[in-house]
Amino acid sequence: MRIINLIDNLSPVNFGIWNAALATAPTLKEQYNCLSYVWYPALEKEPELPSVQKRAFSILSPTSLKQALLEGNFSPTNTVVVSHGCWQFPSRWGHVLHKMDYKWLMVPHGMLEPWSMQQKWFKKWLYFSLVERRLLAKANVIRAVGSPEFNNLQKMLSTKVVLIPNGIPPLNQPLSEKPTSPRHFLFMARLHHKKGLLPMVQAWLKSSLANNNLYLLTIAGPDDGELPELKALLASSGATNIQYVGAVYGEDKEVLLQRSHFYLLPSFSEGFPTSLLEAMQYGLIPLMTPGCNFPEALDAQLAIAITPEENSILQGLNLAAELSSTDINTWGQKAAVFVKQNYNLNHIAELQYKLYRAMLEK
Repeated sequence: MRIINLIDNLSPVNFGIWNAALATAPTLKEQYNCLSYVWYPALEKEPELPSVQKRAFSILSPTSLKQALLEGNFSPTNTVVVSHGCWQFPSRWGHVLHKMDYKWLMVPHGMLEPWSMQQKWFKKWLYFSLVERRLLAKANVIRAVGSPEFNNLQKMLSTKVVLIPNGIPPLNQPLSEKPTSPRHFLFMARLHHKKGLLPMVQAWLKSSLANNNLYLLTIAGPDDGELPELKALLASSGATNIQYVGAVYGEDKEVLLQRSHFYLLPSFSEGFPTSLLEAMQYGLIPLMTPGCNFPEALDAQLAIAITPEENSILQGLNLAAELSSTDINTWGQKAAVFVKQNYNLNHIAELQYKLYRAMLEK
């Protein structure tokens, strides 16, 4: 079996989507002999992707698609096409390949969620009504990555919708003990308006945690439009316990997660943020919104519920500050077990493989 993943952007800013999309590739290859490919527009700097065969397209056209299929000796009998995200070439190319008799799975990754659809709403709804909805109606299956998204897509589209969440690989070592001081709060996501970054910083500055050396807020992630405002806000506030460290990956990311106690994600809207799973696996307590599309964590009482508004975030910060070290450790251990039991990458890969096989057998 072969899987062609169509992704519109492999840059660090789009890390969340393509990392989630390709995370199961090693397991699919090792356990099911299922080979993963990723096709995308060419970049100046190409990322390293283990267990995935890459193909960059300098010219995006049906002709180049047909050439790639011919050179790779692909066949509709053993190949599933997976489009990641809406509005860009993945859905259009997925439709083109579907017309060539390839089975087509569409994964919106939260791009059709109500909040996202309200941004530039006229342009989106016009394009959705005239183009995108018709393309999605042709897909064999639509995959939701979170239960709220699953419910919304079922209402919006007539195509069959399935729910397969994102997963993460298990840690290779036991949880390390967190430092007792300072209490470390971590925001690790792209600096985009929908992540609720600026209201979060404003809330921090108004809280008892601001300029208190018992607490530290670290902001990590690539800029996606809000870095100038963040820098201006930090400069004007004179904050002494907020640091921006840029985008972090690999060992630097692991160190941040190991030493942090709380994870802040006051998003207006998400598909299903893998970063929350990673944080919980390292024993962090999330402060998260309903827009994070992870009600399971809230239902299990493993997260502090907030909204993207400043006052709500402020209340969440104050609640986190009141927790004892024992409470933090106990809560963090439960969060790690919860993720290990429910979002193990091997289980998610099994669900994906069964879906791909069922699609090819129809």
